[in-house]
Amino acid sequence: HHYDEVVRIAAAFGCDELSSSEHAQWHALGVETAADRHADAQACRLHLSVAVAPLGLRLPWDMREAYLQFLLLRSHCSADCLLPAETEVLILRMLPDLDGSSWLTLNRRRVLEAPSHDVVVTVEPPPLPP
Repeated sequence: HHYDEVVRIAAAFGCDELSSSEHAQWHALGVETAADRHADAQACRLHLSVAVAPLGLRLPWDMREAYLQFLLLRSHCSADCLLPAETEVLILRMLPDLDGSSWLTLNRRRVLEAPSHDVVVTVEPPPLPP
């Protein structure tokens, strides 16, 4: 797996539309990587999702699920693949239904929107029902 290369490609991506062969490659990439549950794979999907968002392409993965899995596995993500705070904020804007849907996303949003990213905000998960 060359996760760091995918992140570099996503960062350099920029075009107005994909040719039919590029579109086929895009679809094949999604099918090929669908079973990869590694933290870096989730991060790569998110980097690619943000990169192609202006094209309006149908993503070959569930971006919401990829972000939730990324949050759960974030501590296992390599430094090369970790999402910058600005990208995470953009993802949360792209997924408005995710906002506040769990203590995990609420906590992450608070950390991202804190005046300084050096401030750590923790929110305890709600108590489990009896």
